[in-house]
Amino acid sequence: MLVQRFDVKDTDEVNWQIVVSLIKRREVLNYFHDIKASGHLGFKKTLSRVRGRFYWPGLQTDVKIYTNGCERCTKRKDPIKTKRAPMGIVISGFPMERIAIDILGDFRQLSWGTGTSW
Repeated sequence: MLVQRFDVKDTDEVNWQIVVSLIKRREVLNYFHDIKASGHLGFKKTLSRVRGRFYWPGLQTDVKIYTNGCERCTKRKDPIKTKRAPMGIVISGFPMERIAIDILGDFRQLSWGTGTSW
């Protein structure tokens, strides 16, 4: 087993991380994201849990791809709602101060099934 010493900058704490081979990376990600004890955490929490114990080149990218590709997580997430401008009442002080026009288009080409066109 190959390990790496990781010194935490803010504290004097020293962590030892296991350097994971290419073959075992998916198994580590499965353990920290998919099993019931892990709870299908999001990208940031899964990354911090994996980084606490393991290391491999491209770890952050692999965790991001793995969590974004999780079918169970994407089914659970709500769709992103589109933002709309708030509707409000516009108060005018005198008649014809404010005019609104709806432009629909050319009605000459429409036929309503009566044989006549506009």
